[in-house]
Amino acid sequence: MHDERHPDLATIGKLIDEFVTRVFTDVTDEDTLVLAEFMRELPTPLPDAPTAEQLTAWLELAELVSDQDFERVLRRTVRIWATDNRIEFGLNVRPLILEHAGRALAAGIEPQSEEGRAVLDRIVPSDLPVPELISLIEWLDAVTEPGIERYWRLLSLINSQGPGRPTTPAFRWLSTALRAHRRNIPPAVSSGTSVAP
Repeated sequence: MHDERHPDLATIGKLIDEFVTRVFTDVTDEDTLVLAEFMRELPTPLPDAPTAEQLTAWLELAELVSDQDFERVLRRTVRIWATDNRIEFGLNVRPLILEHAGRALAAGIEPQSEEGRAVLDRIVPSDLPVPELISLIEWLDAVTEPGIERYWRLLSLINSQGPGRPTTPAFRWLSTALRAHRRNIPPAVSSGTSVAP
C-alpha cells in the first residue's frame, strides 16, 4: 500500500533521524541529548502487514517531521529543556500534574476557582521562588505545543501501544491555575505573552 503524496515508508526513518539531528544541533546538555537518542530509537519498523492505523500514523509522522514550523517549535523547546535541568525537573513534576490536575479536570474543577487553588498547592509549593515559577510556566508553555504531543501519540500508535492518555489538558490546567493564583508572577509571564529563548 503506497500513497504517492507521501515518501516511501523506507525513507521515513531517515527523515526522522535528519529531523532529530537538526532539532538538537548545538545542544550540549547530556540529559537533553539522551532525549534525542530516545526520539531516534522509538519508531519501530512497520510489520509486514501493518494495520491501517499504523500506516496512517507513519505517514502523518513523516509529514510532521517535514513541517518547518514544528521543527522551529521543537528547537525552541529543547533549548528551554536544556537549561536549568528542566528535563529532570519535568520528569519529576509530570506525575504530580497528571495525578492532581488530571483529577481536577475530570471533576470539572476550574483552575481559576478556590478549589483550583487548593489543587495547585498540592502540585506546586506556594512559596516556590519567582525564578523557578517562571521556569515552570515556560516549561508548561513549551510542552503544551500541540505538535509535540502529536509526535509522541503517533509514535505510540506505530509501536502498537495505542494513543495513550492526552497530557496536554492537565498541563494547560496547571498553567492557567498558576497564572490565576500566583500574584508574584511578572505581568508578561502571567498574561501568557512571555517569549521563550
